[in-house]
Amino acid sequence: RAVPGFAYTTGSFGIIDHDPYALKLPRIGRVHCMENASRRVNGAKVLRMSVSRRGGRWQASLTVERADLPIPSPPKGGSVGIDLGVKELATLSDGTVIHNPHALKSNLRRLKKAQRNLSRKRKGSNRRRKARAQVARLYARVANLRSDALNKTTTMLAHTYADIDIEDLNVAGMVKNHGLARSIQDAAFAQFRRQLEYKTARTGARLHVIDRWYPSSKTCSNCGTVK
Repeated sequence: RAVPGFAYTTGSFGIIDHDPYALKLPRIGRVHCMENASRRVNGAKVLRMSVSRRGGRWQASLTVERADLPIPSPPKGGSVGIDLGVKELATLSDGTVIHNPHALKSNLRRLKKAQRNLSRKRKGSNRRRKARAQVARLYARVANLRSDALNKTTTMLAHTYADIDIEDLNVAGMVKNHGLARSIQDAAFAQFRRQLEYKTARTGARLHVIDRWYPSSKTCSNCGTVK
């Protein structure tokens, strides 16, 4: 039931000189990669390589060590407030709206069909194995769609704005609303905040997490009076 995988910490493994689209695995040799691994590592020292199989595809994760870089000056885009939502992933205070891909919702019909197909197969048969692989591929597609949208959005924000304000949402309490629980979990608010935290640290931007009880909607923008 565990995710099949293995890891290397000793031996000759990692990047191959003058062969950027490849990794070296002990006892296996050269393995072609779909992206430029050398550019990802960028000269850092590779300490560990974990290889795992998810959704029918093998993936390699490299843990590297590099010297601390000086904190860059903040971007010159000013400050922005972010309102996360279900219909749209994020609405910025400058009017920018970031679309929510609804990764799970857009693939829900195909997932249900694949799971019904899996339930009809006899346990231990080759057809059940193939049906289970199809379900795994669909779940991997959902995760990839969600991850792609979050990474692109948070990277854009961290490189554009000097100050970013985001609300401290009570996600655990929000998912108790059974009518919206699936959509809230599909939007992955916690992952959005986690990515913003480490990406703003890299770019020099400042992330402000505003208390959920702060009366921003009741405070006058001119005199500061709270109604």
